[in-house]
Amino acid sequence: MKTLVVYYSRSGNTRKISNEIAREMNAELDEIVSLRGYRSVFGYIKAGYHALTNKIVKIKFIKNIDSYAWVIIATPNWGARMASPIFSYLKLHDLTNKNIGVCCVQGGGGGEKVIKQMEEVIGKKARAELIINQIDFKNKAYVDKVKEFCERIK
Repeated sequence: MKTLVVYYSRSGNTRKISNEIAREMNAELDEIVSLRGYRSVFGYIKAGYHALTNKIVKIKFIKNIDSYAWVIIATPNWGARMASPIFSYLKLHDLTNKNIGVCCVQGGGGGEKVIKQMEEVIGKKARAELIINQIDFKNKAYVDKVKEFCERIK
């Protein structure tokens, strides 16, 4: 089945995990680009506020999801909320007829809340869920977690 991994990454960690998932699944990648600036210190604060208030922001992406049986959505955790570019993407697309996997990359906690929020916006429970913590990067545990996640999908 054709698979698409859609992600937004401010710092690069979600990009790294999305690339690992795509490699493991032989999937295509689509990076969401926010047309709002979130890179500066002020951008970091603005990102948290946008996530907290479910702000829909202008985004760019390339792939049309219609030709994919599986769509895997990866987001950073912004204050126990999905990133606003991911929220915006999910609001633009009807994924109820797709097989869904969701991934949250976080430095702290609250990933379960992020996954639940994603599933609520999508309108159904994901078939596979993955939470990657900052410590998983340091001890390379993310490699096994990604493989287990992908096995649940295959």
